[in-house]
Amino acid sequence: MKNKKAKLISKVTLKEPKESTLKALEKEGKLFETVMGAIGDLVSIQDLNMRIAYQNKTLKEVMGNHYGEYCYKIYERRDHICEGCPMQKSFKTGQIAKALRTGITKEGVARRYEVITAPLKDRQGKIVAGIEVVRDVHEREQALQEMDRIAKMLVGRDFELMRTKEKREAEFQELKKAEEQVRERTKDLQNKVEQLEKMNRLMVGRELKIIDFKKEIQTLKEKLEKHEPPFDS
Repeated sequence: MKNKKAKLISKVTLKEPKESTLKALEKEGKLFETVMGAIGDLVSIQDLNMRIAYQNKTLKEVMGNHYGEYCYKIYERRDHICEGCPMQKSFKTGQIAKALRTGITKEGVARRYEVITAPLKDRQGKIVAGIEVVRDVHEREQALQEMDRIAKMLVGRDFELMRTKEKREAEFQELKKAEEQVRERTKDLQNKVEQLEKMNRLMVGRELKIIDFKKEIQTLKEKLEKHEPPFDS
């Protein structure tokens, strides 16, 4: 009787952990799906042959459901593993890897993605698969490109303004130099005008004296013609 009871207890004891484990796994599975579904990024798991073993809801909506297919054929429409594949790097190094890639959506639209991969290991530490988190950075890259374009345009304008400023400063210096030359020439002309005026006054004075001399000569001539003495006695 005791042996039967012991066996029954043993069965119950063995059974209870198994049920609780299944429930825990079921809960963990639901939690995993909930978390993966809530993540806005695209999440997938690839095996060592690069076959898709899991896709979260977001990835399925963007790329479609491709369970069991080669990731490179689906995401980048290639016939072989992509060059610079971050997942392959994670498989080789056992470390997290990052890369910027161009993926093709299920509508055939090319988008830019930031890809982060990490290896998945079993209890013995052996790599058995890899998880890939893909973030759409298309708008971000376009925004960065637009910012870069605007920055280059502003830099170009700055250089143009600098060249214009240098040109205007050179023109100002030329004008200043020309103004100084005009001032010097004006001063020189004023000196010459003053000299001419002085000479003119001298010449006019001489002319007046000559006229006076001519009058006196004419007067003397007239007196001589009349036989009049040239001077009063």
